[in-house]
Amino acid sequence: MNKWWPFLLVFCVFIVGTAAFFWARARPTPNTKGPRPTTAPLPSFAYKDIHPGTTMGNETVARLGKPSRKEDSKDGVTLIYPSGVGERPLSVRVNTTGITTLIKEPLAETSSFSRLSQGLSTRAMVLYGPYYYFGYTLVVYLENGVALMANPTNNTVRERWYFPPNTSASVF
Repeated sequence: MNKWWPFLLVFCVFIVGTAAFFWARARPTPNTKGPRPTTAPLPSFAYKDIHPGTTMGNETVARLGKPSRKEDSKDGVTLIYPSGVGERPLSVRVNTTGITTLIKEPLAETSSFSRLSQGLSTRAMVLYGPYYYFGYTLVVYLENGVALMANPTNNTVRERWYFPPNTSASVF
């Protein structure tokens, strides 16, 4: 047992030293080169000057007029308006506190995804839903507060959704 003791000591020192080396390399280094560069804020979007997350439901009704119908639920009301795009309605979601939280605007099938997505955040999430069978996905730009139900392959957009701008850190 006595002859293994020096080897065991060297081995333990090696393991502790290696761990300390990698721990020191993984720690963030403080920024000593001056202030961090700031980026320009991304544009947020509104529908007819209705800003989801800040515009009250009664202001929404004042701007859009009386809805053709209302759908009540336990967490708010959905106001339904004619859109002028076929049978697809414009829907506006108002929560129980009276704040407009979501607007779904139907768009003509000739709307261009590449044109509508210009100027939006480069970070987008793609969600799949019932229209995926037809090639449509929901491309969500959290920082802008806008999502496009689009078929990027065909460069078409079916709907544009407006919601309060957010970050992925606060959503997930």
